[in-house]
Amino acid sequence: MTSPTDAAPAGFTPTRSARAFWVGGPGHGELRPVEPRPPGAGEVLVRTLHSGVSRGTEALVFLGRVPADQRAVMRAPHQEGDLPGPVKYGYLSVGRVEAGRSDLVGRTVFCLYPHQTEYVVPATAVVPVPDGVPARRAVLAGTVETALNALWDLAPLVGDRIAVVGGGMVGCCVARLLARIPATEVTLVDVDPARARVAAALGVGFAVPDEAPAARDAVVHCSAAAAGLQLSLDLLAPEGTVLDLSWYGDRPVQLSLGGAFHSGRLGIRASQVGAVAAARRATRTHSDRLALALELLRDPAFDVLLTGESDFADLPDVMARLADGRLEALCHTIRYPDPEGGRAVYTVTVRDHMMIAHSFTGEVFGPAQRLHGATYVVDAAFSGPELGPDGILLDIGRAADLLREVLGALTYRNLDDEADFAGVNTSTELLARTVADRLAERTPELGPVTGLVVTLHESHIASAGYARSV
Repeated sequence: MTSPTDAAPAGFTPTRSARAFWVGGPGHGELRPVEPRPPGAGEVLVRTLHSGVSRGTEALVFLGRVPADQRAVMRAPHQEGDLPGPVKYGYLSVGRVEAGRSDLVGRTVFCLYPHQTEYVVPATAVVPVPDGVPARRAVLAGTVETALNALWDLAPLVGDRIAVVGGGMVGCCVARLLARIPATEVTLVDVDPARARVAAALGVGFAVPDEAPAARDAVVHCSAAAAGLQLSLDLLAPEGTVLDLSWYGDRPVQLSLGGAFHSGRLGIRASQVGAVAAARRATRTHSDRLALALELLRDPAFDVLLTGESDFADLPDVMARLADGRLEALCHTIRYPDPEGGRAVYTVTVRDHMMIAHSFTGEVFGPAQRLHGATYVVDAAFSGPELGPDGILLDIGRAADLLREVLGALTYRNLDDEADFAGVNTSTELLARTVADRLAERTPELGPVTGLVVTLHESHIASAGYARSV
């Protein structure tokens, strides 16, 4: 059942400038425009604040290394296009609900959505972020959900000795959840000695592969490498099990099973987040699991996994550097332009002037009630979170021409005689809005502009302006 407030508010219009990240082909990312629409009944509009790059899976998608027989299995919940591409892929998004169901408007939510500046989804597809969980940390919800599912599959016991092989996002989240079980001895194993600092922040031990402790009751494998899976088997105590969370894409995996594998009655079991673990499937839904993962993120220890941040406009280059290893990261997050604060945008300003005549109605204006002239210096500041294909926000010459054309329709005129201003006082503020609105009608000619501020300077000490989205 939906409430009467599920429909979009009257007059609501999403921003024209929505953009999404697409993998255009193996190794090539691009930002594409998205046709905005208001939310319908039972839907919400989310403006993205942060998204996270799930480096392992997204790198395989970006490089086109998803096996053909796994492409349907690996579809993301709100994916568009098909693997290997072009495809819109990703699933770690945190944003603010701007319109739709009344109990969600204004709430910060997590959604399994690709990298996109804004999107409309069913209200059931978002989960509110609990108070006390920062929005940027909340991008880890999908990864913590994977780790939570793994623990349900593994069913560790109090006092177990467990190794986690592979200190990436998933491995670190698994290690942190295991560390909260009383008397459990957890060792994070990774080839990078620098992961020791991360392990310490997570409250677990650390070892490089050659120094990893053996005779483990269980091992969780997260390295996505055949060598890591072999090491995981080698670290097991008799009757132990390796829980494998790695996904190898199209890479073959070879193991040596001639040693203790049979005599030790060792086991290898897969865990995958697409289905709720069998041990909890009868009592927990996907939404229940995700909500619990967000509750677990009240733990500030997870902040150690947030190792880098970039602007959305830079995502194509960032994804390429993450995929080929030039950019080291556990969870690299993407920040999005804030429509309220104007954060993370480029700006270009052009200036011109206009001379008009007008009079005002109202005692507050004093002598200005009589017909008089005014000269304004006019600044038009265009803004946007992205640059166009030529590396510029807009052509400054074209912007200057456009401002001149708009002002030309007003200058050298008595505004009292203009039908557009009949019955209104043409104050500096109103004229700033008029210029901004007329510019906005033509702004699509200029490029990826999303915001506009027009300022009219009456003198060296006084000015008024109007800001709007485009």
